[in-house]
Amino acid sequence: MPAIKVDMEELVMALESQTESGEFFLDKNSGEIILISDYTDDDADAKRQQLDEEPDRFLYIQPIASHVGWGIMDDFVQSLKNRNAQEVLERALNGRKPFRSFKDELLRFPDIREQWFAYHAGRVTEIARDWLEENEVVFEETKTAVSTDLGMTSNHREHFKALQEITSEDDAAGLTFKE
Repeated sequence: MPAIKVDMEELVMALESQTESGEFFLDKNSGEIILISDYTDDDADAKRQQLDEEPDRFLYIQPIASHVGWGIMDDFVQSLKNRNAQEVLERALNGRKPFRSFKDELLRFPDIREQWFAYHAGRVTEIARDWLEENEVVFEETKTAVSTDLGMTSNHREHFKALQEITSEDDAAGLTFKE
């Protein structure tokens, strides 16, 4: 089976999306990340029909569980050498609304915030690669997904953003997990 080109950034966004307003699928023929949403999609019914007609072609993208996202944040906090930042971020993670609190507290530490973004990107990309391998998808990483006959463009960022605005006011410093 030849490798398909998968846009890792879009796959990561789909894996992190904690929305009840849409579902994401990987087209195993093209590598495209497909978003089906009644809120942002005029042809959602046609896409669902194609999913029903070709179930082996499409792989449902199960979002990363919030406890996994919390664990990534905790691992990052435990790796910090700055004890003050570590204590502040530990309190945020163990308090009320940990995802939002973590994001807010990171603003106090601009350098550590930048480290967080790099750490987070690495960890979730690793999760995305593992997910592809676990699902036996032979892939090549790319930044531009190939479009399919589902009628969607290869760039779904507008759809992701619209869904996030509809369903989440709390993007948790790069994490879109709902509490």
